Amino acid sequence: MEKNVVNLMPVVGTGAILSVGQKSSQSANRQLKIVGTEVFFADQVIDLADFHLTLRLFRLYAIAKGGSCSLKEILAFVYRVQPGEANTPRFRKSARVRAVKLLSRARSLALKNFDDDLEWFSYDHKTRTWALYKGCDASRERYLYS
Repeated sequence: MEKNVVNLMPVVGTGAILSVGQKSSQSANRQLKIVGTEVFFADQVIDLADFHLTLRLFRLYAIAKGGSCSLKEILAFVYRVQPGEANTPRFRKSARVRAVKLLSRARSLALKNFDDDLEWFSYDHKTRTWALYKGCDASRERYLYS
């Protein structure tokens, strides 16, 4: 797993909270909270009881330093695929496709249930990472609790 993600997989049990915001924007000081199977952002909520992988993806963003995650980090945290494992090229390609589809589904859920003025799970071509949303500044305080 890359340095971006704190290695807290066993610790993140029932809840996590992350303060996120955009620089010089009205949407600053919003929080992404995860309690059980519910994901809260500002005053909206999504229940992801039936979407275990999507919930795991949101949990990854709740603990990711800087609010961005690479494909390797997503595969390691969500699908438990470690970069050093001896997997076939076909399996690696399939895992990458599944991760991108998961990001797309999470983006759709966030657009439907959270603020639609944010560009959720935006991809940065320079760093080759996905941010929680475009302009996300998650380098601020973060809390984990169980």
